[in-house]
Amino acid sequence: MAKSTKVVGLLDRGAAAARFDYALIPDAGARKFLQAAAKELRKGLVSLTEAMCVVGEKLIECKPKVPHGIWTMWLVSETGMSETWSRGCMAMYARFGTMPALFAELDFALAPTSILRLASAPDAAVEDVLDRVRDGEKLTVVAVEDVIDVHLNRAREAKRLAEPTGPEKVLRGRKAAMRSLKELSDRGHSELISAVVDRLAGVLSQVQRAQEMASTARPVSKKTLEKEVRDDAQWLVDALEQLSQRSAVSSTHLVHRTFLSREVHEPGPWADVAGVLADIASAIAWEKLPASKLPAFLERAETALRAVLDE
Repeated sequence: MAKSTKVVGLLDRGAAAARFDYALIPDAGARKFLQAAAKELRKGLVSLTEAMCVVGEKLIECKPKVPHGIWTMWLVSETGMSETWSRGCMAMYARFGTMPALFAELDFALAPTSILRLASAPDAAVEDVLDRVRDGEKLTVVAVEDVIDVHLNRAREAKRLAEPTGPEKVLRGRKAAMRSLKELSDRGHSELISAVVDRLAGVLSQVQRAQEMASTARPVSKKTLEKEVRDDAQWLVDALEQLSQRSAVSSTHLVHRTFLSREVHEPGPWADVAGVLADIASAIAWEKLPASKLPAFLERAETALRAVLDE
């Protein structure tokens, strides 16, 4: 390991074995064998825990280099580990990898399962377990789990008590809702602005095409032009109202009206565009428009659209 291979140097000074009364083993040969076996078992547990940390360190180095979405595929194919086990190894290294000889002063070998569980436990739970082991308690995996649960419950209760209540909670909730809604609004406005500009350019193109064909043998009829541009104009009227929170000034009235009360546009290019689009979007306006006035209407539309698109 780059930082420390002695992550959990669980002490093997023979003291752990002293906790068992070997006088209960009458056969001297068996007693000696069991004491030596216990020593080797403790060393094996230390090696296993250190190996898990080595694996965790290597996984942490590898993960950023694997493209997003295929980490589990690479992990299972190359190591056979489950994602849950790999997360445990990485958590163990992240928690204990910079603490050389973490358990060197302890005379009890915590099971690797307990150490793995402590890797993702609250700091207070880790300290509690270590203090108890230093004081001579013999903690099983279940006992370690119980200690962790106690501290998790304390943390949850502290968080609950720290949460605001009554008017303060309502105020905080309102502020959170405002932030969330603003983020949603900003994203929606950004997307809508791009679409509005594209449709404005499309309407301008149709208007200019109609102007160019006006002096030809086959000019665009009023009915055809209305069919080509009216739907986009209706969409743009709604979109511009959403973006600006201002309504168009027009001599005609759309069938669709919003329940929101909006002020009219202040005089300017966008007021002109909103007004001409409202007229284009109105079936009544098209019915009242004489064919002789169509060129002037097209000129007005082109002037208004070019003022915002070419500025």
